[in-house]
Amino acid sequence: MFRRGSYDRAGLRPGRLESTAAILKRLKEEGYQTGEIPENGRELYELIRERKAMSDFRWTAVEDIAEQGGCLYRMDCEKEYLPLFRELEPSAAEQMEQAWGAPPGEGMVLDGTLVVSGLRFQNVLVMVQPKRGCHKAKCTGEVCKILHDPYCPPPHQYLASYRYIQDIFDADCCVHVGTEGSTEYLPGKSNGLTKECWPDIVMGELPNLYLYHSGVPAEATVAKRRAYAVLVGYLPMPGRGCGEEYLELNRLIDQYREAVQLKNGQEQRLEDEIRRSLEGLEAARRTVEGEESLERGLDELQRLIRKLAQAVKGDSLHVFGRMPDVEECLQYAAEIWENDEEFRKLFQEEDSVERSRLIQERIRQAWVREEPEDELDYSADQILEGLKCCPDEMDS
Repeated sequence: MFRRGSYDRAGLRPGRLESTAAILKRLKEEGYQTGEIPENGRELYELIRERKAMSDFRWTAVEDIAEQGGCLYRMDCEKEYLPLFRELEPSAAEQMEQAWGAPPGEGMVLDGTLVVSGLRFQNVLVMVQPKRGCHKAKCTGEVCKILHDPYCPPPHQYLASYRYIQDIFDADCCVHVGTEGSTEYLPGKSNGLTKECWPDIVMGELPNLYLYHSGVPAEATVAKRRAYAVLVGYLPMPGRGCGEEYLELNRLIDQYREAVQLKNGQEQRLEDEIRRSLEGLEAARRTVEGEESLERGLDELQRLIRKLAQAVKGDSLHVFGRMPDVEECLQYAAEIWENDEEFRKLFQEEDSVERSRLIQERIRQAWVREEPEDELDYSADQILEGLKCCPDEMDS
C-alpha cells in the first residue's frame, strides 16, 4: 500500500512506484501467485492512472473508478459495513458520525456500497492509502488540517478499506511502502492504545510491515508504537543541498543557541555575526524579521534551511533493494562530508568548486582502489561499503 505522506503527496513518485514494482517482482520469484505484473514503476503508474485505482474524491468520480476497473471491492453498506460499524466502541462510533455523518457517509459511496479502490495481482493487492479527509469537490484546504488532526477520525471508506484487506481479502500481511502516512497519526493515545484509539481500530489484527526512511527515527517510533509496525529501514535520498552560505548560517545559529544556554559571554558576538550574514541573504532576513522575536525568527529559519537541505531531487529517489549507481554514490558522499565538521576541516583551504571536485575524485577512486591511503580514503571506502548493502534491504 502506498502511503499518502509528506514525501510524495499522493504516493506516486518514481522511487515509490519502482520500489513497489521491485517488491512485486521479488514476490513472484519467491513463488507467490501474482499473475502478470508491471515490469517497472512507470508501467505500474500507468495502470493506476488508466484504471483510476485510487480514492481521489476530488478529481475522479467514484463512478469512473468503478467503470475503469480501479474498484477492488464494493462493500454493501447495510449487510457488511453497518455490522462492522456497530462493533466499534460507542465513543468511537459517535466521533465518526459527528465528523462524517451516519454510515456510509458521502465519500466513495456508489449505489449503497463503499468502493474500495486499488489493483489486484492474484494474491497481492496494490493500493494507494485511503484518503484521510474531504470528499467530492469539497477539497478546500481543510484536508491539510485533517491529515494530522488529533481529534478527527478517518472517514467511513478509510475504515472499510482496511477491514476489506483484513477480513474479506484475508491478507497475511500489509506492507506500507513509504514514510509518514496517516494511520499512525489517527486520534487516540500516544502509546498503549485501546479499542477507542483509531490506529488500533483501523489496523485490527493485521500484521504491518512498514518501509520507513531511516533518517527520521522519531517519526518511525510513532509508527511503531501507534500502528504496531515492524519497521524496515531504507536508504535516505541524497538532498539537493541549500548552499554553503545557508549551511554556515545554520552553524552560527547553533553556536548562538549554545552560547545562550551556557551564558558564556559569546551571545552578542554571535548575534552580530548572524545579523551580518542575514544582510546578504534577503529571503533569510525576511524570514527572521517576519517573526515577533529573534528567537522565533531563528527557529523558523532553521526549519526552512533543514527542509531545503533535505529536499530530494526528483530523479534520485532511492529504489528499495537497489544499489545506487556511481553518480548517486557521489551525491551521498558529498552530503555526508559536507555536513561533517572534521572532514570539512580537511578541505577548508579549498573553495566550494574545488572541494566538490576532490570529493568526487576520492569516491571514484574508492571503486577501484585496493587499500586506503589516508583518512579520507578510509571514509570513502566505508561509505561505499554501506551503499553496497542496499540490495540486502529486500532480504530484511
